[in-house]
Amino acid sequence: MAKKKWEISPVARLTGSNIRLKQEVDGLERSTRGLGRLRYYNRKSVVAPVKGDLIVGLIVDGTVAVRKLQANGNNRILNFLGPNELIFPALYRIPAVELETMTAVTIRCMSKTDLADGLARDASLMDLMLNAAALQADTLLDQVAIAGGTGFRQLIHFLLWSVARPLDNDETVVSIKGHHVVVISINRSALAAYIGKTTTALSQMLRWLESEGLIRRLSPHRIEILQQARLLALAGHDQAVRSRTS
Repeated sequence: MAKKKWEISPVARLTGSNIRLKQEVDGLERSTRGLGRLRYYNRKSVVAPVKGDLIVGLIVDGTVAVRKLQANGNNRILNFLGPNELIFPALYRIPAVELETMTAVTIRCMSKTDLADGLARDASLMDLMLNAAALQADTLLDQVAIAGGTGFRQLIHFLLWSVARPLDNDETVVSIKGHHVVVISINRSALAAYIGKTTTALSQMLRWLESEGLIRRLSPHRIEILQQARLLALAGHDQAVRSRTS
């Protein structure tokens, strides 16, 4: 049976279609200015459901984690949402799902009336919103495909995904040699929770990647991607390094 496209190389697609699609939705926040209302959330707060006829929330800046609540208290992070991504009521109304801010977050809350007014003024707004939703779905499929893999593979996925769609507003950071510099706005504990490892294991993984010349840690929150092609290859063939990084 033939595999679905996203099952073949889920990480590799981040450097292609997702980047092009991201360029198409960059104008979404700009196009929705004046619509809805802004809600500000402090770091490490839970995004509470907004009352009223909210139909969609657009993240203007900051990072939101989507957690799955479990009886044992191990509320694993399923996904990260960042600028230009959408929050739908159907997501946060699920009892087992909680949205937690990893940084200070600004969300534009739009009602049906807001969207109707916006679409009447700008016919391209619908395309922007559909593309933004498609980008989120595409990334989610990647994460589903990788979820059963090792923490090492998930870490590489996160680094490459951050190149394709940065979580913060500093989207043009490159080194003096022209390499991408990933700016990690979330803390180390959140990243460890996302890949299902301890912070100690996460540090070991990063050290191994650095010793192999694949990355260079510039600071606790900045990582230079030195060999992106090799990272893509390792994401699909991580058995050789599993013993060193698990």
